[in-house]
Amino acid sequence: MKIEILKNKIIIKRNNDKKIYNESILYFKIKEKLNKKGFDLIKKLIHKDGHMMGGPGVYYLRDRKWNFCFIDDEYQIRSLQENYNNNQDTILLKHNF
Repeated sequence: MKIEILKNKIIIKRNNDKKIYNESILYFKIKEKLNKKGFDLIKKLIHKDGHMMGGPGVYYLRDRKWNFCFIDDEYQIRSLQENYNNNQDTILLKHNF
């Protein structure tokens, strides 16, 4: 997995990694990679975090101090792990709180 960090988004590209069949696992792996680069992120379900609205099973990554989050803005029309498994660019947008 290769992660490119831009000003307002991150782009995730699959190298020759194994396929990921669960969005939760994909978010966990992205979180681990970004935390190794100096971020302090946690993975949360949107509807359980209290300040955002979304359906069950929608994950996002947020800064532990509530400064910003990374989220898939197109979660309603696509599956993030399918994009990743098909070697398409997987993009998470950054939103400030």
